[in-house]
Amino acid sequence: MKLDVRNSEKVIVYLNNAYWGVYDIRDNPDDHDYTEYTYGQDKYHLEYIETWGSTWAQYGGQTALNNWNSLYNYIMTNSMANASNYNTVINQYDAESLVDYVFVNGATVCSDWLNYNTGWWRGTDTTGTHRRWGYILWDNDATFGHYINYTGIPNRNFNAAPCDVEGLNGNSDPEGHIQVLNRLRQNPDFNQWYISRMVDLWNTVFSCDNMLTQLDSVVNKLDPEMAMHATRWSGTYAEWLLNVDTIRTFITNRCNWMSNGFINCYGLNGPYDITLNADPVGAGTIKLNTLLHTDLPWTGKYFGGMDNILQANANTPYQFVNWTSNSQVFNPNDSTAIARVNFTSSDSIVAHFSFATPVFEITSDVPVANVYPTIVSDLTTLDFSLPKVENVSIELYNITGQKMATLANKSQMAAGFHTMSLSMVSNGMKDGIYLLRFVAGNTQKTFKLIFTGK
Repeated sequence: MKLDVRNSEKVIVYLNNAYWGVYDIRDNPDDHDYTEYTYGQDKYHLEYIETWGSTWAQYGGQTALNNWNSLYNYIMTNSMANASNYNTVINQYDAESLVDYVFVNGATVCSDWLNYNTGWWRGTDTTGTHRRWGYILWDNDATFGHYINYTGIPNRNFNAAPCDVEGLNGNSDPEGHIQVLNRLRQNPDFNQWYISRMVDLWNTVFSCDNMLTQLDSVVNKLDPEMAMHATRWSGTYAEWLLNVDTIRTFITNRCNWMSNGFINCYGLNGPYDITLNADPVGAGTIKLNTLLHTDLPWTGKYFGGMDNILQANANTPYQFVNWTSNSQVFNPNDSTAIARVNFTSSDSIVAHFSFATPVFEITSDVPVANVYPTIVSDLTTLDFSLPKVENVSIELYNITGQKMATLANKSQMAAGFHTMSLSMVSNGMKDGIYLLRFVAGNTQKTFKLIFTGK
């Protein structure tokens, strides 16, 4: 996600030999050590603003506040439906970070943000990154129905609408972040990103499977220590277990209900089970809305009543040919690598690829061969052409000359184009340098492969 977060680790604390229980060691994203290490932005090149009851510049002083206010005023006084105005903003402001920030807090029904626990910043060192204003996650303890409603959200229950946040203003949003969101939604491309990004995150980070797995992982780590921790702080282990069940129930209800919220908020229909696949296997990847899927096939739940943007990306040496499905309409047509689809039913969508060119036209009287990729995490492919029938041997050697695998051993092959794949993982190779030897008749060629194992 496009946010700076407080990665943490659980620790057991003893203070002066006295047991204090379980604590977190956390990253501190609003400290210059973090920004310098992560983005190459030191304390002299930060404009960092925070809100916790009041608003101040943690770094950058009045210059940071003035620069932010100038951008904010531009957004509020210029139409974001105008592409030029919108691009002026996007060059300075990571609107995708805003969307992630809003949805994280909306999906978890956070009631202590915007007027508290809000940070946004940019770096000014041209040699570093994070040059646009983007957001951090601060404290998120007032979530999933827990704690106090400091922000004044209208519904703290699991059935809070995802669009509830769009109505926050005044004391609930004193710096106008939601007003910025609503202005940016004047731009149709941003509005499509906004809605589709929420659906993408509901399918992944905020899916029931992922959230409950994360919860169980934390619970399993804490459980052996919680009886002693509860005693230290005048609680009980049984009380802790009850609290775990309470949050598990809230999460389960929340993630299962979210589809109703999307339908009611944005006039959508569905959701439909959509499966993505590539043909042939490994020929390419597919981006659906904001997520790039490299491990295909992949299935998620998506909605009609909106544009869903598909993008086919061919792996070398393939090229995209067309999309197929059982019942969907691809706009502008099924032969464009980027197509919009308004889903009408559950479906299987396939991106079809073919070789970009005849990789080896047989214009030579000797065999020709090529290997790709040569820096290998698992699969590598050998393409070769034969001008006539030949006996072909293809063997893999380690750097000391020991034969490690055989793909072909004096196999008689017809004239024409051939392709063969080698899995380094399946053949039990260890990280290192290997030599792939190709022999066809009197022609020999050796290719160096670097196997990373990652």
